Amino acid sequence: RHLVCLNRADGELLWEKKFPPKLPEHRYAGEGSYHGYAASTPATDGERLYVFFGKSGLFCLDFDGKQLWHADVGSGTSGWGSGTSPVIYKSLVIVNASVESGSLVAFDRRKGTGAWKAGGIGSSWNTPVFVDVPKGGTELVVSVQNNLLGISPDDGKELWRADGIHRYVCPSVVAHDGIVYAIGGGH
Repeated sequence: RHLVCLNRADGELLWEKKFPPKLPEHRYAGEGSYHGYAASTPATDGERLYVFFGKSGLFCLDFDGKQLWHADVGSGTSGWGSGTSPVIYKSLVIVNASVESGSLVAFDRRKGTGAWKAGGIGSSWNTPVFVDVPKGGTELVVSVQNNLLGISPDDGKELWRADGIHRYVCPSVVAHDGIVYAIGGGH
């Protein structure tokens, strides 16, 4: 659980920030040990950084590495860890906290206060994807065990549900020309 900032011209370390765990870390076993405790990719809105560390929460930092706020997303754990990345939509930063609280959670980007929470997000280790709807508008699509879900990114309300992968889901969906494609794991 650390974040580094490197000079892209020469690779020099500009700053490093370490984040303590919210709870004692569980021991990763088997394939879960491949990615460690920090599997998500940070996101930026061009003004701030947002980084997600599972049960330790969502953090917002400025470009000098100063923490501006921290938000809790739940305390659930899994032997496979957490692997979703934050996504940014308008004034919100949204996280798939399937492992931590069985939900998608949205926070105000500036303040870190909760904006909405959508439950029913189970066995999902993928980052939600924004999909432009052909007739206008944007939907947030996430693949969860047994279903694909279309969620309103403005308020977290479910817009639609379709039959999906009938196992846990790691890969994010891909969308093209109004069609959503999903694949899953298992044999």
